[in-house]
Amino acid sequence: MRDKLIQSGFYVIPILYTVGVLGMLLYKSFFIHCTPILLLLCFAWILLADKETGTDKTRLIILAISAGYAIELVGVGTGKIFGMYWYGESLGPKISGVPPLIGINWCMLLLGASSLVSHSLHEKSILLKSFLTAGLMTILDFCMEPVCDVLDMWYWGAGEAGLRNFIVWYAFSMLLSLIYFAMGFRLTNAIAMLVFGLQLVFFSVLWALHATNIFL
Repeated sequence: MRDKLIQSGFYVIPILYTVGVLGMLLYKSFFIHCTPILLLLCFAWILLADKETGTDKTRLIILAISAGYAIELVGVGTGKIFGMYWYGESLGPKISGVPPLIGINWCMLLLGASSLVSHSLHEKSILLKSFLTAGLMTILDFCMEPVCDVLDMWYWGAGEAGLRNFIVWYAFSMLLSLIYFAMGFRLTNAIAMLVFGLQLVFFSVLWALHATNIFL
């Protein structure tokens, strides 16, 4: 049963993201509020597909979620980490101005990017794999930023993300990646890789459509 559920994710999740792109173009006001449901479904599928179960993996997941939420909490509260920004409504309920779902998304990005790197470079050094994992996570952020306000995810006081955002994003991603690989995790999570790739395509497509004034 578990294997069948995992396999179904390879068909269902791409369909959901495809519907998401079309929905954002045609019925944005409705589909924006479906974002938390999609992210939680993807996270559940990722956990289901993870072969490295146990106390250490549970600790890593809790750490990634907690650290991701904490840095966003301080960032929003002070404006001194990523820059001055605040969250919209599309990522669900907020606590102290930050949706807890953002911590889950940090965890998903870490699992997806690290799995992609592990799949290709499993014998390389921890430092190199962490460097590349952080790079992939930062590339995804670079694709998200141009449409973050259009999707009502977050808004920048300066109107757009500054260089500091990408530097801190990379540094924090590097730290999480170093912890991940230092804990000795080696197996890849195929669903996490799929979700990471789909998010990259999703935001890239919306960015391109926004640049041509098709998606506003």
